[in-house]
Amino acid sequence: MIDNSGFVLEKRKLTRKAKTIILFISFLVFLAIVTIVAVVLIKNIDKNEDFNFDLPKTFYYGATINVPLKVDSTWVQGLKFNDFDVVQKGSLVVMNSDYILDPQEEGQTELKILYDNKVIAVYIIDIFSNPKYISSADDFKSIEKYDLCIQTQDFIVKSNTMIDDFSGKYYGNYFAISGLDVSNNSGLFNNLLNARISGVKLDKVQGKVTDITRIFFGALVNNAYASHFYGIEASGSISFELPDTAIFNIGSLFGTLEYDDRTTEYLNATDPYAASDCLSQININIKTNGKILTGGIVGSLVNLSIKNCTYSGIITIANYDDDALEMTIGGIVGYVNNRVPIAGLLTNEFINGDTLINDGSIIIKDILNKTTNKIGGIFGEVLNTSITNCEARGLIEIISGSGHLYAGGIIGYATKSDSVSTLNMYIEKSIVEGVMDIFAKGTVHCGGIAGFASNMTINEDNNNSGYRIIINKANSINDDMIFEDPVMPYIF
Repeated sequence: MIDNSGFVLEKRKLTRKAKTIILFISFLVFLAIVTIVAVVLIKNIDKNEDFNFDLPKTFYYGATINVPLKVDSTWVQGLKFNDFDVVQKGSLVVMNSDYILDPQEEGQTELKILYDNKVIAVYIIDIFSNPKYISSADDFKSIEKYDLCIQTQDFIVKSNTMIDDFSGKYYGNYFAISGLDVSNNSGLFNNLLNARISGVKLDKVQGKVTDITRIFFGALVNNAYASHFYGIEASGSISFELPDTAIFNIGSLFGTLEYDDRTTEYLNATDPYAASDCLSQININIKTNGKILTGGIVGSLVNLSIKNCTYSGIITIANYDDDALEMTIGGIVGYVNNRVPIAGLLTNEFINGDTLINDGSIIIKDILNKTTNKIGGIFGEVLNTSITNCEARGLIEIISGSGHLYAGGIIGYATKSDSVSTLNMYIEKSIVEGVMDIFAKGTVHCGGIAGFASNMTINEDNNNSGYRIIINKANSINDDMIFEDPVMPYIF
């Protein structure tokens, strides 16, 4: 071929080696582009998948003005402080990249930590000018009724550490209190009135309780009126041997939570929840002849609500030596009644669980009684109360006598008083998973959501029960509350 200048141009073919090199380089370029695009897509599909929390983690702290406070940052999961947005309201607090706070004003502040516009963690911080510091068991025993206390380090307590009457504030700030032995038949606090307890961490609670003189027991507090509890965590194992035929209110954290007409100002409180963001892994083993109202978190709850609480232990119940035992057992709350008149007024009529979770097990064994027993994955017995946002995921295993047994995935037995006939009771937005295994000689009332519910609406569209219910040798079975799909009774 000749160009315009008269030179001869020779058209050369690429060698096989050159073609191979070009193809290889092209492949590398293509692979690099694909890799970059994939990384970008993965990072942007859903940044929140980096986090494993079903709900934002909420922390509660007490702080002193101008005294730096290191807060929990385990939720960070490898990301950097600058990856988050911080939204603050309330008193001025400065947070640095080491998650150390510098409180600069007295009052309360709330810090919300956001990642990709989703709330990942929340800090609620109460700031004071002159609190009492608690750093040892001796400091703890010196607490007086109206003290405002902030715990500053881990410490070990003995069985005689109980605070009898308390109406102050105690901030554990998630330091551990270890070695609590409840063999003195009491929890850490006995009676509370208008108290606030937050961030207490009870590590490896132990002991055998043989006498509950005031018939209330909780590892943290036996009996509390008009009090608030936030961010409580506990682990351990407690056994009870109670031959008396009294009524016992037993919870792993709280015996009873209620309010009465001694504290009418509580009716107007902005926070109706007695307990929030609490976790218990305490195993409960009870042998008794009495009537027990027992819950994984609280034994009895009267005119109050709770939220965001989880129980992950095992509740085991057995007769002491005869057939007098009567049970009301719930994975979270044993007994709840939210419409008891107080000072001529009525209180909250619902529990917005948001969310109450039972990951633990309820095992009822060797029960030969002729009485009525009420067992629920979340609540044993519910009066005058509507329920939302509950999840029961564990095992319920029951050996029952010749009396009536009411057993349900969320609620064992629910009804309302004649005095509140206009109340619209309901249960909604609740989930049940697991197995309910029943061996009974008497009449069994069982259901995936509720064993028995009188005048209570259960909406099958927004409740989901996946319980597999196994019933052995019952005289008669009332399965009106069993959803035919997906729950079916297996009867042998």
